[in-house]
Amino acid sequence: MKEQEFVKLFTSSTKIILASNSNTRKKILQASNIEFDIRPHKVNEEEIKRKNQIKPPQNIVFEIAKAKALSQTLTNTEEIIIGSDQILVCDGKIISKAKSKDEAREKFQKLNNKMHRLISAICIIKKRECIWKKISCAEVFLKKMTTKMINKYLEENLEDALECVGGYKIEDDPMQLLTVHKGSLEDIQGFPISEFITLYKKRK
Repeated sequence: MKEQEFVKLFTSSTKIILASNSNTRKKILQASNIEFDIRPHKVNEEEIKRKNQIKPPQNIVFEIAKAKALSQTLTNTEEIIIGSDQILVCDGKIISKAKSKDEAREKFQKLNNKMHRLISAICIIKKRECIWKKISCAEVFLKKMTTKMINKYLEENLEDALECVGGYKIEDDPMQLLTVHKGSLEDIQGFPISEFITLYKKRK
Protein backbone atom coordinates (compact mmCIF):
# COMPACT_ATOMS: atom_id res chain seq x y z
CA MET A 1 0.00 0.00 0.00
CA LYS A 2 1.34 3.41 -1.01
CA GLU A 3 1.86 6.05 1.67
CA GLN A 4 -0.92 8.31 0.36
CA GLU A 5 -3.41 5.43 0.33
CA PHE A 6 -2.37 4.43 3.84
CA VAL A 7 -2.81 7.94 5.26
CA LYS A 8 -6.32 8.10 3.80
CA LEU A 9 -7.34 5.24 6.12
CA PHE A 10 -7.31 7.72 9.01
CA THR A 11 -9.55 10.64 9.80
CA SER A 12 -9.28 13.22 12.54
CA SER A 13 -11.71 11.11 14.58
CA THR A 14 -10.01 7.75 14.05
CA LYS A 15 -9.67 6.01 17.41
CA ILE A 16 -6.49 4.11 18.29
CA ILE A 17 -6.80 1.05 20.53
CA LEU A 18 -3.79 -0.67 22.10
CA ALA A 19 -4.61 -4.35 22.65
CA SER A 20 -2.09 -4.67 25.45
CA ASN A 21 -1.60 -3.91 29.11
CA SER A 22 2.17 -3.55 28.74
CA ASN A 23 3.56 -0.57 30.63
CA THR A 24 6.42 -0.24 28.14
CA ARG A 25 4.10 -0.08 25.13
CA LYS A 26 1.85 2.43 26.87
CA LYS A 27 4.82 4.68 27.62
CA ILE A 28 6.12 4.52 24.03
CA LEU A 29 2.76 5.63 22.63
CA GLN A 30 2.35 8.30 25.30
CA ALA A 31 5.80 9.67 24.48
CA SER A 32 4.67 10.03 20.85
CA ASN A 33 1.74 12.24 21.90
CA ILE A 34 -0.80 9.89 20.34
CA GLU A 35 -4.23 9.61 21.92
CA PHE A 36 -5.23 6.01 22.47
CA ASP A 37 -7.37 3.74 24.61
CA ILE A 38 -6.33 0.44 26.13
CA ARG A 39 -8.27 -2.79 25.71
CA PRO A 40 -6.07 -5.72 26.81
CA HIS A 41 -6.14 -8.64 24.40
CA LYS A 42 -7.95 -11.92 25.03
CA VAL A 43 -5.40 -14.34 23.65
CA ASN A 44 -3.71 -17.45 25.02
CA GLU A 45 -0.19 -16.87 23.68
CA GLU A 46 1.15 -20.27 24.75
CA GLU A 47 -1.64 -22.06 22.89
CA ILE A 48 -0.74 -20.24 19.66
CA LYS A 49 2.92 -21.18 20.16
CA ARG A 50 1.98 -24.84 20.59
CA LYS A 51 -0.21 -24.87 17.48
CA ASN A 52 2.48 -23.18 15.37
CA GLN A 53 5.63 -24.67 16.86
CA ILE A 54 6.94 -26.01 13.53
CA LYS A 55 6.80 -22.54 11.96
CA PRO A 56 9.72 -20.07 12.03
CA PRO A 57 9.76 -17.78 15.12
CA GLN A 58 8.97 -14.67 13.05
CA ASN A 59 5.79 -16.33 11.78
CA ILE A 60 4.75 -17.35 15.28
CA VAL A 61 5.27 -13.90 16.79
CA PHE A 62 3.28 -12.29 13.97
CA GLU A 63 0.41 -14.77 14.43
CA ILE A 64 0.26 -13.84 18.11
CA ALA A 65 0.34 -10.09 17.40
CA LYS A 66 -2.43 -10.48 14.81
CA ALA A 67 -4.56 -12.60 17.16
CA LYS A 68 -4.21 -9.98 19.89
CA ALA A 69 -5.43 -7.22 17.57
CA LEU A 70 -8.29 -9.31 16.20
CA SER A 71 -9.43 -10.16 19.72
CA GLN A 72 -10.40 -6.50 20.18
CA THR A 73 -11.53 -5.67 16.64
CA LEU A 74 -15.06 -4.85 15.55
CA THR A 75 -15.96 -5.14 11.86
CA ASN A 76 -18.03 -2.02 11.39
CA THR A 77 -16.04 0.64 13.20
CA GLU A 78 -13.26 3.04 12.25
CA GLU A 79 -11.09 1.90 15.13
CA ILE A 80 -7.44 1.08 14.56
CA ILE A 81 -6.29 -1.80 16.76
CA ILE A 82 -2.61 -2.31 17.57
CA GLY A 83 -1.57 -5.86 18.44
CA SER A 84 2.03 -6.69 19.28
CA ASP A 85 4.18 -9.45 20.67
CA GLN A 86 7.77 -10.42 21.31
CA ILE A 87 9.41 -13.81 21.65
CA LEU A 88 12.88 -14.77 22.78
CA VAL A 89 14.96 -17.41 20.99
CA CYS A 90 18.11 -18.92 22.48
CA ASP A 91 19.94 -21.98 21.19
CA GLY A 92 17.19 -22.38 18.61
CA LYS A 93 14.44 -22.65 21.21
CA ILE A 94 11.66 -20.25 22.13
CA ILE A 95 11.79 -19.26 25.81
CA SER A 96 8.58 -17.82 27.20
CA LYS A 97 8.03 -15.13 29.80
CA ALA A 98 8.69 -16.33 33.35
CA LYS A 99 5.66 -16.74 35.61
CA SER A 100 7.52 -17.04 38.90
CA LYS A 101 10.82 -16.21 40.53
CA ASP A 102 12.01 -19.79 40.08
CA GLU A 103 11.17 -19.71 36.37
CA ALA A 104 12.98 -16.38 36.02
CA ARG A 105 16.06 -17.86 37.70
CA GLU A 106 15.96 -20.83 35.33
CA LYS A 107 15.66 -18.48 32.35
CA PHE A 108 18.73 -16.47 33.36
CA GLN A 109 20.66 -19.71 33.75
CA LYS A 110 19.72 -20.64 30.15
CA LEU A 111 20.66 -17.20 28.78
CA ASN A 112 23.81 -16.95 30.89
CA ASN A 113 26.90 -16.01 28.83
CA LYS A 114 25.00 -16.43 25.55
CA MET A 115 23.56 -14.47 22.68
CA HIS A 116 19.78 -14.51 22.30
CA ARG A 117 17.37 -13.06 19.76
CA LEU A 118 14.35 -10.90 20.51
CA ILE A 119 11.85 -11.12 17.65
CA SER A 120 9.04 -8.58 17.73
CA ALA A 121 5.93 -8.10 15.63
CA ILE A 122 3.21 -5.50 15.29
CA CYS A 123 -0.03 -6.06 13.42
CA ILE A 124 -2.42 -3.12 13.04
CA ILE A 125 -6.01 -3.98 12.16
CA LYS A 126 -8.94 -2.00 10.80
CA LYS A 127 -12.28 -3.74 10.17
CA ARG A 128 -10.58 -7.10 10.75
CA GLU A 129 -7.98 -6.51 8.01
CA CYS A 130 -4.28 -5.97 8.60
CA ILE A 131 -3.36 -2.53 7.26
CA TRP A 132 0.21 -2.33 8.60
CA LYS A 133 2.72 -4.79 10.02
CA LYS A 134 6.32 -4.85 11.15
CA ILE A 135 8.60 -7.68 12.23
CA SER A 136 12.01 -6.89 13.69
CA CYS A 137 14.86 -8.77 15.31
CA ALA A 138 17.41 -7.75 17.91
CA GLU A 139 20.40 -9.68 19.21
CA VAL A 140 21.48 -9.27 22.82
CA PHE A 141 24.32 -10.90 24.74
CA LEU A 142 23.86 -11.59 28.46
CA LYS A 143 27.18 -11.49 30.26
CA LYS A 144 28.25 -14.34 32.49
CA MET A 145 26.37 -14.31 35.80
CA THR A 146 27.13 -16.32 38.90
CA THR A 147 24.26 -17.84 40.87
CA LYS A 148 24.79 -15.09 43.46
CA MET A 149 24.46 -12.40 40.76
CA ILE A 150 21.28 -13.97 39.39
CA ASN A 151 19.72 -14.12 42.85
CA LYS A 152 20.72 -10.52 43.57
CA TYR A 153 19.23 -9.35 40.29
CA LEU A 154 15.94 -11.14 40.97
CA GLU A 155 15.74 -9.75 44.50
CA GLU A 156 16.08 -6.21 43.16
CA ASN A 157 14.29 -6.52 39.79
CA LEU A 158 11.66 -9.24 40.13
CA GLU A 159 8.91 -7.11 38.55
CA ASP A 160 10.96 -6.64 35.38
CA ALA A 161 11.93 -10.30 35.39
CA LEU A 162 8.27 -11.31 35.27
CA GLU A 163 6.97 -8.52 33.02
CA CYS A 164 9.52 -8.72 30.19
CA VAL A 165 10.15 -11.71 27.96
CA GLY A 166 13.90 -11.31 28.39
CA GLY A 167 13.57 -10.76 32.12
CA TYR A 168 15.11 -7.29 31.86
CA LYS A 169 14.49 -3.77 30.61
CA ILE A 170 17.30 -2.69 28.31
CA GLU A 171 16.85 0.95 29.35
CA ASP A 172 17.44 -0.03 32.99
CA ASP A 173 20.51 -2.27 33.30
CA PRO A 174 21.92 -1.48 36.77
CA MET A 175 24.37 -4.39 36.73
CA GLN A 176 25.51 -3.68 33.14
CA LEU A 177 24.78 -7.24 32.11
CA LEU A 178 23.70 -6.66 28.52
CA THR A 179 25.49 -6.00 25.26
CA VAL A 180 23.41 -5.16 22.19
CA HIS A 181 24.80 -6.65 18.98
CA LYS A 182 21.87 -5.82 16.70
CA GLY A 183 18.64 -3.85 16.86
CA SER A 184 17.29 -0.50 17.99
CA LEU A 185 15.86 0.31 21.41
CA GLU A 186 12.29 -0.22 20.21
CA ASP A 187 13.26 -3.59 18.69
CA ILE A 188 14.60 -4.71 22.06
CA GLN A 189 11.62 -3.27 23.91
CA GLY A 190 9.33 -5.31 21.65
CA PHE A 191 7.39 -2.46 20.07
CA PRO A 192 8.86 -1.31 16.71
CA ILE A 193 6.15 1.28 16.15
CA SER A 194 8.02 4.44 15.05
CA GLU A 195 7.41 4.01 11.31
CA PHE A 196 3.67 3.69 11.87
CA ILE A 197 3.63 6.74 14.16
CA THR A 198 5.34 8.81 11.45
CA LEU A 199 2.73 7.76 8.88
CA TYR A 200 -0.13 8.26 11.30
CA LYS A 201 0.90 11.82 12.08
CA LYS A 202 0.93 12.68 8.35
CA ARG A 203 -2.86 12.35 8.25
CA LYS A 204 -3.24 15.84 9.70
